[in-house]
Amino acid sequence: MLTSALYAFRSLKASETAALASLDRKDSRQILPKVLIVDDSSTIRKMVRASLRPLDVDFADAANGLEAIEQVALGPVALIVLDLNMPDMHGVDVLKFVRRHQVCRDVPVIVLTTRGDDTSRETAIMAGATEYLTKPFAPQVLLAAARDLLPAAQRHA
Repeated sequence: MLTSALYAFRSLKASETAALASLDRKDSRQILPKVLIVDDSSTIRKMVRASLRPLDVDFADAANGLEAIEQVALGPVALIVLDLNMPDMHGVDVLKFVRRHQVCRDVPVIVLTTRGDDTSRETAIMAGATEYLTKPFAPQVLLAAARDLLPAAQRHA
């Protein structure tokens, strides 16, 4: 699965991403920014989705790090909400992967994790996390962080 995700990711160029983002606006469908929610708990993914619903965005889910990389490879993502402790691939490794690739290196990443210790926070920030929140989380705090991080042109709320 990782091989196919990496292949798809490598074939996606920055110019292709820009072309996807600037599709003909005469199309009757509105193109909404995509928020990728990465957590091995389906309950947490549902809670995050419910918290961010006022943003009027599309959502994509990933239950582990490998699925997250595959989702990033499939198309432009405006924001990533990322857990650290997941099977297959740790969230910090996903974060490092995202920051190494031109197509997604500037995508804001909110780490949402149970790890509230300073070492975990510093590790995530050093790896490129834009924001660091801990679980349990207040929905309004997550929503405010997401609003602040989504580029103004992509906010619909």
